[in-house]
Parts: sequence; structure tokens; C-alpha cells
Amino acid sequence: MENIYIDTYELFNTWHITPKDDFFAELMAFPSIKKRTEMDLSKKDGLEVLLTSGKIDKIEQTLKFGIDTYDNYLEFMDYITSVNNFTINCPTVGSSVIVDYISTTDFNHYREGISFAIKVREANFKNRTAYAG
Repeated sequence: MENIYIDTYELFNTWHITPKDDFFAELMAFPSIKKRTEMDLSKKDGLEVLLTSGKIDKIEQTLKFGIDTYDNYLEFMDYITSVNNFTINCPTVGSSVIVDYISTTDFNHYREGISFAIKVREANFKNRTAYAG
């Protein structure tokens, strides 16, 4: 398992968290572009679109995790909600991703642990920096 960091905290060693499912795919996907200016004139067929160079939109990702105890879950959630934003750093993604927490989208408590998902927003994809491993 590779080391994944939230700011300077390694996920597994600090909170016993492991990434699940499409964790890396969510972070690696390229965002959409912002909606271009368009005019829908009633006297013309179709739609006129001002074709300027595309500007990258914000991107919202849902990150899925597994964790061993409810206490560790609460500690992790306390941390990510106490900072304005946090940086996710891991070699697979190859860059540092700065996100802010939006919500918890899924939570399941099982005898052997907890699975949960959080929704985060990356305000500017172009602000990524090279992986600092």
C-alpha cells in the first residue's frame, strides 16, 4: 500500500484509513471546462456559442475510505473540518491536490470497521504542484 498524505499526516499511520474503490481515478480525472457564453436567438436556427479558449472549472470528487474505528473516523473528520483546505499527496496521482471538504456522502458501520465517502472540491486544477514525496 502506498503512502497517502493529508497535509503532513500519513492516512494509515495517523488514522488507520485506507482508500477504497475509485480513490485514485477520482483524483486523476481532468475537470470540465466552464460553460461558454451562448446566445439562443429566436430568429436564428440553432445556438450561437462564443468559442473562446476553455477555462477549467472547479471539480468535485467523492473519495471513498475504510477505517477501523469510529473514534479514528471522528478524529479524521475533526481534522478536515477544522482546516480551510487540505492537501492530498500520493505518488499515483503524481501531484499535490488542494481540496476543501463539502460533505459526507456515505457512511456504513460494520463489525469489522467503517466505510465512508467524503465530497471535496478542488477549486483550481491548475494549482496542482508536483508530488512532494
